[in-house]
Amino acid sequence: MPVFASFFRHRPPRRKATGLTLIELMVALALLGVIGVLTWRATSQLVDARERIGSELGRWQAVVHATAFIERELMQIAPPVLADAAGGLPALTLEAAEDGSRSRLAWSVVGGEHDIGRVEIRHLDGRVEAWVWPDREGREEPTRLPLLDDVHALRWRLLSANRPQLQWPPAEGSAAPATTRRRSAVATAPALPEAFELTLELADVGTITRVFAPR
Repeated sequence: MPVFASFFRHRPPRRKATGLTLIELMVALALLGVIGVLTWRATSQLVDARERIGSELGRWQAVVHATAFIERELMQIAPPVLADAAGGLPALTLEAAEDGSRSRLAWSVVGGEHDIGRVEIRHLDGRVEAWVWPDREGREEPTRLPLLDDVHALRWRLLSANRPQLQWPPAEGSAAPATTRRRSAVATAPALPEAFELTLELADVGTITRVFAPR
């Protein structure tokens, strides 16, 4: 008897069973679900933000590219005496609608296959394109370069003698008879504007104004 009493007295206590109860398991699953939803929403917002920033960056890059192209070509504008002497198109012409829905600015540039080329910036149906000819008369097939899409309005102002001109040649210069203009290119060809002001109205960006000074 004392032997059995000693055995029961020194027997190690039985350990309690460990594990999760059903309620604890349900709480853990609920927490994991909430964390998963929050992680998914954060990831989705991050992806959307990256796509939006990428789209805006691409749009601004297109605007910068278009304005840089126009500025580069305007810097090569040919003087009227050089462009008109050979009987080609005028050194500079501007036709535009008052509401900015369409416009056409064309000028002769120094360079091209025939020493004098032709560049034209056209805005129509919300699209801006550059047409480039290797000849001053514009008889050969032009190279058409897309510059900008979704342009609500494009407005030009040519600053000459501290006065803005919305068409070129100016109204008073264009009234002279053609025979008189041909007598002397030096005397009748209007001087180039001191500056070109370009205003773009873009629905997704806003209004952008750039001023270019020809050489």
